Amino acid sequence: MEDDQIKIYYKKGEPIVFLLMSLMGLVMWLIFVVSLIRTMLYDGGLSFIVSTIVGTLFFGLCSIGCGVEAIRKMLFYVILKEDTFIIRNEKGEKYEFQLSNIKKILERREQIGRTNHPTINNWFIIVLESDVEIKLHYTLKNLDKLAQYLIEKRESGQITRKVLPKGVERMLCKYKNEGEKMDWR
Repeated sequence: MEDDQIKIYYKKGEPIVFLLMSLMGLVMWLIFVVSLIRTMLYDGGLSFIVSTIVGTLFFGLCSIGCGVEAIRKMLFYVILKEDTFIIRNEKGEKYEFQLSNIKKILERREQIGRTNHPTINNWFIIVLESDVEIKLHYTLKNLDKLAQYLIEKRESGQITRKVLPKGVERMLCKYKNEGEKMDWR
């Protein structure tokens, strides 16, 4: 990778966690099927069929969901080279656009969980002229370098205040200064 190029991606541990969860779901499904076969051999009947269908749906869908999430995280990346962004989204679609194609940069906070102990998910979203939204989660690796790049472009006048509002710029400044050590919760 060249020095003037920034690559933003999910940390390697995140997809691995989802793959392990998928594998664990498959192992649990196998244990479930073996116990059902044992039940069928000794008890038989309709309960075996119903249990097999329910267990397969539950463990199978959990495993598939975790596997799909891992693949989505492995596919995603953003490469910034000079003023050109090259993006492969979580669906595998590739986009290439210039800095001047950015229509707006937004900040989103999502509260997940109970109200007395919420988990906050932080995103910032780059909206392009073609109404394509690129959602960047705060846990992405090298996101602090992208934040620094956007702030520098704002200070040099290449990005206007309309594109990068003050509130979002403050959030990017905090992230730039703290880097990957920052805990947004």
